[in-house]
Amino acid sequence: CNSTALLEKTSITTTKRVLIIQLLLFKVNNEEVIKITNLNIKSIPSSKISIGDNIHKVNSAILHQGKNIDEGHYTNLLRAKGTKRTSINDLKVEVCKWPRNAKSAYIFFLEQI
Repeated sequence: CNSTALLEKTSITTTKRVLIIQLLLFKVNNEEVIKITNLNIKSIPSSKISIGDNIHKVNSAILHQGKNIDEGHYTNLLRAKGTKRTSINDLKVEVCKWPRNAKSAYIFFLEQI
C-alpha cells in the first residue's frame, strides 16, 4: 500500500508557567539506596514564592512515606480552588489541610502567577 494517511497524531504543548522541583530524597550508601531524613524543610509553602523575577504558588506536592524506594508509598496533595486542598492516597480522595510537616515532600509543582 502506498498510502500516506496519518493514523495518529501526538501533540505536546509546553508552558513556561509551571516549574517542577524534585528534591533529592534518596542517596546511595555502600550500594544501598536509603532515604535522606535530615531535610531542613519546615513545611510545604502555602503562600506565594518569589523565584527570580517571577512569583509562584505550590499547586501540588508528591510525598513519599517509607524507608526506601522499594518499601515506600507515594501520595499527592493538590491545591483546589480557593483555600481547599485535596489529598490523594490510592483510591482515597479527601479534602485536607496543607501539611505543616513536609519531611516526606519529594516533588513540587509550582504555577507562575
